[in-house]
Amino acid sequence: MATLSYLSFLCVFVNVAFSYEINGSPSESVLNINSYYSASFYSSSSPSSSCPAAEDIKPCVCIIKYGDINLDCTGVTSNKELKAIFHNAHFPNPNFREFYMAGNKGITVLEKEVFGNVTFKIIFVMRSALQKVEVGALDASNKTAVVIDLLSNNITSFPFHTIHEFSALEELRLTDNHLSSMPLVKSDTVKMLDLSMNPLMKIPSDALRSLTAIELLSMGFTNISHIPPGLFKNVSSLQYVLLGYNNITSLPTDIITCSSPDVVCGNNWLKSVSLSSNPIAHVELNAFEAHPGLRVEMTGSALTSLNETVWRPLIEANVTLTLEDNRFSCKCDMAWLAVKNPPNLAHVWGECSNGTPLQHLDPKVFANCTSAVEEPGLGNTYKLS
Repeated sequence: MATLSYLSFLCVFVNVAFSYEINGSPSESVLNINSYYSASFYSSSSPSSSCPAAEDIKPCVCIIKYGDINLDCTGVTSNKELKAIFHNAHFPNPNFREFYMAGNKGITVLEKEVFGNVTFKIIFVMRSALQKVEVGALDASNKTAVVIDLLSNNITSFPFHTIHEFSALEELRLTDNHLSSMPLVKSDTVKMLDLSMNPLMKIPSDALRSLTAIELLSMGFTNISHIPPGLFKNVSSLQYVLLGYNNITSLPTDIITCSSPDVVCGNNWLKSVSLSSNPIAHVELNAFEAHPGLRVEMTGSALTSLNETVWRPLIEANVTLTLEDNRFSCKCDMAWLAVKNPPNLAHVWGECSNGTPLQHLDPKVFANCTSAVEEPGLGNTYKLS
């Protein structure tokens, strides 16, 4: 159930966060595939010389929409049949908008040069038996592919080391497959890398160093237990980080920071970081590089208190904190929230174990707490008098 919820969230998040353009017109999100491949889409009655003869590509179907040609090969039954279609049929126009295959059980491997000289802007394969993408399988589209989306298959092998050759690629998604390790991907064009719902276990510290245009990293449900130091250093293009539903237990100092002596990332770096549904119980001072507009989501973590030294700088920097469904006891260690009422407290979302919102703590409740009005400092604690 949690997996399905995460996938639904990811679809909505990606559609809201990203709207790329293909040839000057807004691209239709592949994640909206149910509306994209509607009945009217299939029922086009206008023949076009851009499509190959239907008999030559059967069981693939050539589809015209808004002047673009698309190819649905869901019905192909074997690797041999798929390769024969692209190597034997006559394609009047080899430049397609989309290759689509869903629910296919006959294709387990996309073989080298399988598509001949036919190119695609979007390559979308979902819920299929696909296990491997060979080196060279997608090379015909290395100048045209904007989106490669291989959702919910059985992929264990993908030629990540060739991605730098795809000069137009902006979105690389291999959500919900069987990849067991985080690859090193090099690209000056990829804006989105989605490896969520793969059993990756860990992230190499240099995983993002060669993704110079990366804006969104999605690695929820990957069984990672920690964020490696330096992962985000100098990755100044990054805007969204999705690391929810993992096994992360703590956030050390400088773990989610970008600036270094060589690069100052500033307020344009990182709009949102989602760490929800991780058993995070400990956050150290300056774990986040705080700036106005940053949103930190830690819903469903294992936090029991908000140390003033750690959290007050974030609140005063106008960082939005989403902290619902934690274990806040709201005793004297959190008196500072009520007594000092720091600015921007309205941007802190969460509640005590008794249901009281953190924004509405009553100072009178903490009247018997000592040190509640002292200025924050390292080691400052609150105890019952």
